[in-house]
Amino acid sequence: MSLMQLENVGFYYRADKWVFRDVNLTLEKGQTLSILGKNGAGKSTLLQVALGLATPTEGEARLGGTATTRLSPAKRARLACYLPQTETVNVAYSVTDYLLMGRTPYLGAFSSPRAKDRLRVRKVIAEMGLEDFAGRPINELSGGEKQRVGFARALVQGSPLVVMDEPTSALDMGNQMRTLKKMRELTGEGFAVVATTHDPNQAFLLGGKVALMEKGKPVKVGAAAEVLTSSSLTELFGTPIRVRWDDQLHRHVCLGAERIEER
Repeated sequence: MSLMQLENVGFYYRADKWVFRDVNLTLEKGQTLSILGKNGAGKSTLLQVALGLATPTEGEARLGGTATTRLSPAKRARLACYLPQTETVNVAYSVTDYLLMGRTPYLGAFSSPRAKDRLRVRKVIAEMGLEDFAGRPINELSGGEKQRVGFARALVQGSPLVVMDEPTSALDMGNQMRTLKKMRELTGEGFAVVATTHDPNQAFLLGGKVALMEKGKPVKVGAAAEVLTSSSLTELFGTPIRVRWDDQLHRHVCLGAERIEER
């Protein structure tokens, strides 16, 4: 059974302006999907449609084999967790309490977190190196700290499908690499991971499938090495880009190839 499936999915805000059409994707346990595209290409909208947070104009989106239109919010949360680009939290919850909320889909309407829920939170805090601000109000954290906490909450939730919208956009390079490494580990543990990014190097590092989005054109889906070529990326981003194999890293890398004159 597929964890996520899009079948002939299309979406528009206006009938004369499709964001995307004819998208066909299937994601199984242990697989990764990186979604690349320029700003405004529809990456975030595609995630929302895939999760049932927006209704497709045509086609069908399914989670765990069930159409998203038939899923309750609690059932959806048990199937998939979602980390948006930005999440505004106006209440001064501590980081620990905020992480505990990730267990809500598994609790009754008037139930309190169980001992095993609190244990899971402590484990994730240690695993993700959040001890220094576990007691701080989340609304006082920096953008990068909030992004790290958001990823940790996805781990606390523990849904088999982890969907993230630009999960490293506010992170320094060290925390970017630690996050990407953890994403790879999740697939090794049987989770499926979906992430949007502007950086082809992240898609090469994660491996798995890639969906290349360009407004007004069909979405290209395939293995990273097949979809992310020098020519396809140069055309997509409108600047010279070179993709080459790195023998030391044992993966493809992407480099900007436009000459910038020194002054």
